[in-house]
Amino acid sequence: MPKQWPLGTFALLVCAAPVLATACEHVEPAPLVPASRADAAEGRRLDAPEVREALERVLGPGAAPRADAPWTLVQLTVAALALRPELRLARASAAVAGAHVETAGARPNPTLSVLPQRVANASSGASPWLAVVQLDWPLETAGKRDDRLAAAQARTDAAELSVRDTVWRIRREVYAALAKLAAADVRHAQLARTAAAQNDLVELLERQVEAGAASESAVAPERVAQVQLEADRSAAQRQRDEARAALAAAVGVPQASLAGVAFDFSLDALPEDVEGLASGAARRAALLGRSDVLALLAEYDAAEADLRLELAKQIPDLHLGPGFEYDQGLRKWGLGVWIELPVMYQNQGGIAEASARRAQVEARFDTLQAQVIAQVDGAVAGLRGASGEVEALRAVVAATERQRARARAAVDAGASARGSLLVAELAADRALLSLVDAQERMQLAAAQLEQAVQPTRAFVPAQAH
Repeated sequence: MPKQWPLGTFALLVCAAPVLATACEHVEPAPLVPASRADAAEGRRLDAPEVREALERVLGPGAAPRADAPWTLVQLTVAALALRPELRLARASAAVAGAHVETAGARPNPTLSVLPQRVANASSGASPWLAVVQLDWPLETAGKRDDRLAAAQARTDAAELSVRDTVWRIRREVYAALAKLAAADVRHAQLARTAAAQNDLVELLERQVEAGAASESAVAPERVAQVQLEADRSAAQRQRDEARAALAAAVGVPQASLAGVAFDFSLDALPEDVEGLASGAARRAALLGRSDVLALLAEYDAAEADLRLELAKQIPDLHLGPGFEYDQGLRKWGLGVWIELPVMYQNQGGIAEASARRAQVEARFDTLQAQVIAQVDGAVAGLRGASGEVEALRAVVAATERQRARARAAVDAGASARGSLLVAELAADRALLSLVDAQERMQLAAAQLEQAVQPTRAFVPAQAH
């Protein structure tokens, strides 16, 4: 029996290998088919089931608009968060970082070596077999595993915060695209009315020229204005098409799927609490609580943990090696201990690299905070400037409307010619166009300020994130 024991042990280990392999995790293959993914991308719509489910989950039952109802900014934002692949990518990246936490916390496996030998010219009566069974059990020292776990968890936190940053970017894109489309629609309609009034004025002046009541020089500038208005109308139509395409991209649907969809957006009204974001307290909150700021803080924590790990590597790990040797009938037990001797190298390079990376993240953090200040201040200045411009132009529009009303009353009373009414109408229309431009700038500045501050109060409930 002893003569057969080492070979039997080796055979047992060989037979046990398939059994150990059955404990391995198996993942089914998932081939990526571009054609089917393209069909899915082209088939995204606002009335998709996932959009309806997201609207009801975030905003409550019945939140999805009816087929003939207009979509609001909040509804479009929720739809974009349900449809945009960038958000899924950010979440997938966070999941990858989270999975690495388990990898970082894994303890090193021991290794088992078996070396059977047969002596061809064994002594008479002695077993011809020799076998060495050696176990190498590594033991990490100086808390290296804890440092790896801390670094991996910090990077997971940073990746999860990037999801929130993606949410705010999507919100700004939807907000800006919707504001541009609303302005383009108003501008296009207003230019149509202005062009009609300009055409009437040119026709009136031409009749006066034919009757000898006016000179050709009086009608020439109005003809130039007429041509310019036609060019402006063409540009406005192009802007409408581009704005609709931009909104479709911001929501995450093909442009064709927005055909027939109406939108509820007022150029004159800002979202709730936007004006409150212009305060110094809001800027301070952005410096301390913006998602990219918090993500970089998490990266700094990871760099700090990396440095702690490199410092811990100065202390070598232990390897315990209990073993058994069968030597031609003799059974020998032993315990080996291995340790690396740090006499030639004490991980100076790794420590220097980790320290430099930590300093780099620190510099990036200071740079980011300076950028936050500039972004918030720029957005605040833009919002205040545009809001002041809107207020001034409202007064101008009101004055031109009063002038138009007086001109119309005078024409109705027969006290004035129709030409004076057309001139008053053109002045009022131009003032309205200027107001629309200022309102668009105000809304875009508000969208920029929202993203720059990223207030803790959410534009939609937290479930949308």
